[in-house]
Amino acid sequence: MDRDLQFENEAYRPEVGFPHPPQVSEVTGRVTNKFSPGAPLLWIPAFLVGQLFSYLLMITGLPVITDGYGWWTQYLTAVGTVTFSVGGLYLIFLVIKERFSTVIAWWTTAFVVLATQMLYYTAVDPLNSHSASFLLSATLLWGTHKYLEGRTSLSWITFLGALGGVLSLIRNQDVVLLIPLGILLLVQPGTIWQRVLRGLSLGLSWLAVISIQGLTTHYLYGQLNSPYLIQGEQISWFRPDFWRVLFTLENGVLFFAPGLVLCLEGLRIALRQRKTLASLAVGIFLLQLYVVAAWSPEIIGGPYGSRMFISTLPWLAVGLGYLLQSKSVKNISKWMYLGILGVLLLNNLLQTLYMLARF
Repeated sequence: MDRDLQFENEAYRPEVGFPHPPQVSEVTGRVTNKFSPGAPLLWIPAFLVGQLFSYLLMITGLPVITDGYGWWTQYLTAVGTVTFSVGGLYLIFLVIKERFSTVIAWWTTAFVVLATQMLYYTAVDPLNSHSASFLLSATLLWGTHKYLEGRTSLSWITFLGALGGVLSLIRNQDVVLLIPLGILLLVQPGTIWQRVLRGLSLGLSWLAVISIQGLTTHYLYGQLNSPYLIQGEQISWFRPDFWRVLFTLENGVLFFAPGLVLCLEGLRIALRQRKTLASLAVGIFLLQLYVVAAWSPEIIGGPYGSRMFISTLPWLAVGLGYLLQSKSVKNISKWMYLGILGVLLLNNLLQTLYMLARF
């Protein structure tokens, strides 16, 4: 806002809820920031709209803040992030509709927004990176669905790699979402040269986007490494704590959103039928589970149902589609569905209220 790249005077704003003084790198002398640049880049359009509106109000003589921290700027930026969530839900709806049916798509979309942590990060605290992760993951799901339906050109694979790059630029650990897709591209039929081209198209387009993270980190810290690790956090690859991130209060994703068990059951059914999209979804969930479980301390994934799993929700939703299509539940009354969804929503609301009171 003050036309320079020194953020010390903007990083610490106690009057607007920024509790931590800026940390300055001993190597570069610059204010550091461990958070990835992807989400802020996606926020820019809504932020600019908020700033423009604030300036217009100022011209009329109203007392508004125009330094980027004004109420209108924050509010309209938050509205922009809500559209990310809505866009992600719409893409999930499209994929489930095309693979199953419109009815199943409605039930699945309602489940994702009402029975998971997306309710909190859409309606209560949207000014976080999680809605952006959700949107890009849903877009990657949609793009992968189209690939499996026959859109297999190298340009489309390049597009998928770029999507994965933006997703990784929002939250670096979400690079694992590309691993199952990369394996699929390498094992699908074709000559060695065709497989290599598919892999290069995916990998190089991802690298082109994620290089923004490398440039940002090197500028702020003077080295190429994860900013989280540079600032002292640890990943214990050989001691993952699966119980903590799945079942415990405050951290457990299945404790907060037990309905995800239904999604996992649907994926299990689909795996027995050798469904490729289900295999990708299971691989994505297991890889993300391993990364989250190895993260210690898991401060960014703790409250509100382990938010680091949000990028897996679009893929888990596919499992619910398979479950609702299966013979075992196909003839269940809609009132039973409503009852189950109501119980899961109540659980979601109660746990969210508990977390708000606690934190």
